[in-house]
Amino acid sequence: MSESINREKSDLAEKNPDFAEEWCRKANQYLYDIVFPILKEAQEELKDLQQAAKANLDSAQEITDEDKNTLKSISNKINLKIDNILSVRKGENDSLLGLMLLSRVHRIKNESLDRIYNALYDVIHGHTKKIDVIPFEFLPENIEFRPEEFRSGHIKLDETIDLVIFVEGKSADRRKIEINSNLSDFKTTHIFIDCHSSLTFDSFIELFKNAFDATPVGGKLNIKLEKKGENVIVTISDTGVGISEENLKKVFEKGFTTKPTGTGMGLPLVKTYFEDILHGKFELKSKEGKGTTVIVTLPLSKKQHD
Repeated sequence: MSESINREKSDLAEKNPDFAEEWCRKANQYLYDIVFPILKEAQEELKDLQQAAKANLDSAQEITDEDKNTLKSISNKINLKIDNILSVRKGENDSLLGLMLLSRVHRIKNESLDRIYNALYDVIHGHTKKIDVIPFEFLPENIEFRPEEFRSGHIKLDETIDLVIFVEGKSADRRKIEINSNLSDFKTTHIFIDCHSSLTFDSFIELFKNAFDATPVGGKLNIKLEKKGENVIVTISDTGVGISEENLKKVFEKGFTTKPTGTGMGLPLVKTYFEDILHGKFELKSKEGKGTTVIVTLPLSKKQHD
């Protein structure tokens, strides 16, 4: 979909409350009718395996090869179901509505399935013996769209990124990852951008999750915000495993992933949102064994110049 059409539809949702209400209704209906039944079923399968593995641990028994094979089987089944969900909307992937839906499906999958899967994976492969995971609750406040999410507005980008760091901080603490940033430089002079707040938050959550997943225990994550002309540049660098030259060519291909339960939709969604909806630029540089750097360039809000 062209840039002008994207801007036109975004403006429509912003200026016409009925348009935003209609998009919201359609999106929530799709989530309840199509997405949640599939995700709930997959979550129940993982919870059953979680209980079985926990029972083995509590009775001092070893995790069996059968448990490993079951986890692999569930993972394959989950990926197939998620692919089916996402393919239904592929005709709308480049519109704001399509991006909203795909981003929400991606986030809920992370919350409802990946947390349990990752805990099970660590236990089954002997990385830890703790398997307590609180299941995700499919409650309206956790999942439903609100009309205002389809309207653009200005936000303080520095505060949004600070919130993302807080939300993802447990992952960093658990893996003893050191986080360094210059966010304190903007406590009195904030950085404003015009955007859709929920998509912006979800996009940076995705980038931080990727960085933490790729960074070994004791690694570092550096975040820098910088104003340059009429833009703000956000640089996120990790000391993780990096990406091979071969895979670096594929990271923005929809469906490509190296994660066991990955959808291959995260980075393509983020790039599309930042570039096609916000009219910015998204770059990713990486060297295998050295780490990865993401550079997001976004236009400053008109409010910034007022």
